[in-house]
Order: sequence, then structure tokens, then C-alpha cells
Amino acid sequence: MGRALEPYKLYWIEEPVVTDDIDGSARVAMRSPRPIAGYETEIGLYGFRELITRGAIDIVQPDIAWAGGFSECRRIAALAQAHHRMIAPHAFASAVDVWSPRCTSSPRSPTGWCSNSTRTPNGLRDGLLKEPIRIESDGMIKLPEGPGLGIELDRSAVERYRSA
Repeated sequence: MGRALEPYKLYWIEEPVVTDDIDGSARVAMRSPRPIAGYETEIGLYGFRELITRGAIDIVQPDIAWAGGFSECRRIAALAQAHHRMIAPHAFASAVDVWSPRCTSSPRSPTGWCSNSTRTPNGLRDGLLKEPIRIESDGMIKLPEGPGLGIELDRSAVERYRSA
């Protein structure tokens, strides 16, 4: 499939096999003309260590909700950097995880890359922040410049979801 898709000059091929088939992903990565990215549902540093050291991924895509939070994703990013792998965090579910690239960027990764994003309605993304996420005219999301993640939660929205 990777060779068949080559004329389209894809930047990467994402998760070509099921997450727990590390050997299969490594075989695909070895033969693919394009980098293999994955696996957003992998859990923790040790799961990503297996994927990285066994050559199953070229681009590491932790999702803070699955991988163990910001601190664990920073450890995963450090491991990726040590193995000369790019990191493109998966960010899909909420307004908070969209900013995970700020915490996991490394010299091998363009700051602010997210592998997955969507504009379908999502209250946890669109209504949870005081200042909503805005997509710029060039299609990029500008990272906020405030302290920490740079975002401020709308406490009334948090309470709505808490009581739902």
C-alpha cells in the first residue's frame, strides 16, 4: 500500500496495522517509502519504548488522554528525541489536549504539530476555554502565549460537564 500511495507524496502513513502488532508495524516501516506514524492509543512510556526501539514507528504520536498525561508525554517525547524520531502529538478530544504539542515539542519536531484535529462540533474542545481555539487563515492553530498551557478554562463550562 505504501508504494501504491507514493505518487501522492504523503508526509506519513498513520497506523498501518493494529496497535499491538509491533512486529507487523516494524515490517511495514522497514519497507515503506514514507514514514510510519503512530500509535495514538498506546499507553505510557514503556509501550512507546517498544514501538520506537523495535523500529515500528518513525513519527511518535502520543495522545495525552491515552499515554498518561503531560508528564508522561514529555518522557515519551524525550525518548523519541533520543532515538531521532519526530513527535507529532495526537490531539483530538478536548481543548486541553490540543495544546499538548506545547509540552511535547522537541528539536526534531515542529512546535505545534498535531497529527489529528477536527472541526466537527465538540463541546469539550469548543466550549471549555474562555478564549476559543481559532484556526488561522493558513490552517494553523497559533499556540497561546500565557503561562503554563496558555489557556484558561471557562469554569461554568467545567461545572456543566461535571454535573452532566
